[in-house]
Amino acid sequence: MPPRIDYYNVSGAAKPNSLIPSVNVVTNTTGDIPMIRRSDNGEPTPSNESVEVHWVPRDQVEALPMDRSMALWIGHYLADTALPHIG
Repeated sequence: MPPRIDYYNVSGAAKPNSLIPSVNVVTNTTGDIPMIRRSDNGEPTPSNESVEVHWVPRDQVEALPMDRSMALWIGHYLADTALPHIG
């Protein structure tokens, strides 16, 4: 599978051909967030979708290495506003 490319503030990026809204923050009863290492990063994987899944406490999530767009989504969630973030 080719790697997915997310363009974030790239002036020369191709125009999008579709926009798909997504909401995907899930927590357990203690507020931990599951972090998944996907297999589309080109590394060998024992499954079709993920190589690792860990529940990470809220106060440790932002210290993990991740794509900038994922960090933004999680940061908006951790801000604890009752409103959706669009933008």
